[in-house]
Amino acid sequence: MPTRSSLIRCCERSATTPLTSFEPICYLVSSPQVIVVNSASPYRTLADFVAAAHAKPGELTVATVGPATTQHIGFEQFKRLANLNVTYVPYSGGAPAITALLGGHVAGMLGNYSEAVEQLNAGKLRALAATVANADCTAARCADSSRVWLQEL
Repeated sequence: MPTRSSLIRCCERSATTPLTSFEPICYLVSSPQVIVVNSASPYRTLADFVAAAHAKPGELTVATVGPATTQHIGFEQFKRLANLNVTYVPYSGGAPAITALLGGHVAGMLGNYSEAVEQLNAGKLRALAATVANADCTAARCADSSRVWLQEL
């Protein structure tokens, strides 16, 4: 039976480079994200939410699914770009985060559209922004054309 070291030596001699030698064979999944608030929230737009966060540093809370997830990292990037001081509240899943938002325990949430769509359709949540690929991404603003931007709704 080959050992780990023999497999590594085998791969080192190969002309295959894992990061450049393979091509995708299909587009597997797309998972748009949305920033949502409770429909009773005073925030009608993303600009309203950002203005409130700037007016009350550290007071607004935003839920996402657990630490180090796509949503958490995306939200941290948004906080950095918008120079926001809001409190991150991790939840064990999208359903508990939405429940907390509906119950008024957090001011907003960044989550999967698929998790929020029913509450959006029912009018219980309001979407402020959604992630979209390459929205208004010019060479002057975006060195990496694969970056994801928020589109205000």
